[in-house]
Amino acid sequence: MPSAGSTQTTDPPTVVVRDYWGAPAAKVVAWSPDDDSQGLRTEVRRDGSIVHDHEVYLSTYALPDYKAFANAEWHAFANNINGSINGGSNGGSNGGSGRSGKANSQNKELVNDRNNDLAQPLQVNGMTRDIMNCKGANACSPYETFSARVTDRLLRSAGESLVIKVRARNGNEEVVSLSHELIKSYLKTVDSLSASRRFAFAQRH
Repeated sequence: MPSAGSTQTTDPPTVVVRDYWGAPAAKVVAWSPDDDSQGLRTEVRRDGSIVHDHEVYLSTYALPDYKAFANAEWHAFANNINGSINGGSNGGSNGGSGRSGKANSQNKELVNDRNNDLAQPLQVNGMTRDIMNCKGANACSPYETFSARVTDRLLRSAGESLVIKVRARNGNEEVVSLSHELIKSYLKTVDSLSASRRFAFAQRH
């Protein structure tokens, strides 16, 4: 417990760029320090374009019955959608299976309303595995995940947070909560990488 007069600090989000020689695209992965089982990722081609929008992911190891989530429905809820992020276009080393963070009560109220007009269905990608999940950072992103696509417009229009409800076919639900700080740090890295790659590509052609 912090002593009187002390200031409790929060670690910034982890954002990793994984770029390998000969790879057609570099991967950007981001997650919050209090929960490495969920986060954002995308791939940026050598010409600076993004492959298939952005992805929000959830580790299979964080799910009680992950097989039931194979064909889950993903719906996004933008918290404080009037806000904007301007710009362009218990895991760690064991593979990112931690689940210390929980959606706050406001986020839970937001997603509990099934008729909420802000709910947006997301395109599901299915399950993927990342053999490079521990490259480029002191901690690992999840090795095996379910994910869904998030458009650039939706991600940038999310104000305080972007909350995603994942509903499995057996009725179980999980909530993925992406904070403003995480989204902002992630997009800043994506934009910087995209701009530098566009410039380098233009110089060569």
